Amino acid sequence: MAVPAHYISQTCLCCGHVSRENLKTQAIFECVGYNYANNADVVGSINVLERGHRLLACEVRGTTMPTAT
Repeated sequence: MAVPAHYISQTCLCCGHVSRENLKTQAIFECVGYNYANNADVVGSINVLERGHRLLACEVRGTTMPTAT
């Protein structure tokens, strides 16, 4: 299953805040909106997994996944 990669590394797991400033370095993620911090690869991986789950759920229900605005 292909998962849209838009803003994967810039999206906070806790609050959903998307910002270029959340990605401090290639390895450090720190949300400027929620003050959540973690390894950037961990955050990206969890975001990919979560988006995959949402896509799969939409397929099962026969709907389309809402796009980010």
